[in-house]
Amino acid sequence: RKASSPPVSFRPALKPMSTEMSTPARAHLVSRLVASACLTWCLGVTAFLSSYLVPVLDDADLQANLVLTVAVVPAVLVGATVFYATGATTHGLLVGSAMFVVAGSLDALITVPVFIRPAGGTYAEFYGDPGFWLIGAEFVCVVLAYWWLRIVPRRGESLESSLDGPPKPSYEAVALKG
Repeated sequence: RKASSPPVSFRPALKPMSTEMSTPARAHLVSRLVASACLTWCLGVTAFLSSYLVPVLDDADLQANLVLTVAVVPAVLVGATVFYATGATTHGLLVGSAMFVVAGSLDALITVPVFIRPAGGTYAEFYGDPGFWLIGAEFVCVVLAYWWLRIVPRRGESLESSLDGPPKPSYEAVALKG
């Protein structure tokens, strides 16, 4: 009897993330993400504060929040464009969430102490406002939509396969190697 050979695997072993990207490349990606989030935050704060200069509604705070809700879409699109301009393909949900964390941190460091507290507001009111979290969800969804519509097609994948993780080589390429 012949000894059976091990089965041929058509699926490559997944490498740990640390071997996929060098430390300098990872640092560049993180710094690009932070810069994109800062740009997005600046555009959003500018739109929010500018809305107070043109009174249209009786409730100036409601007007500012409505303006911000609308302005978040183009501001986040600019930030996502800046982030993905170098060819990054990081999942949009991860990028959007990270950008929102950075923007929320800038709110804690600058927006609340400089603009909200002098007007009589508190951190709890700012972060406890459902509107803040709805705008945050909008923020993440806009980056995710940008990724799905702009980055996934550039990677040459379908939307369904992009949700499975990194792109997998074709069966032919794996069979030739193995």
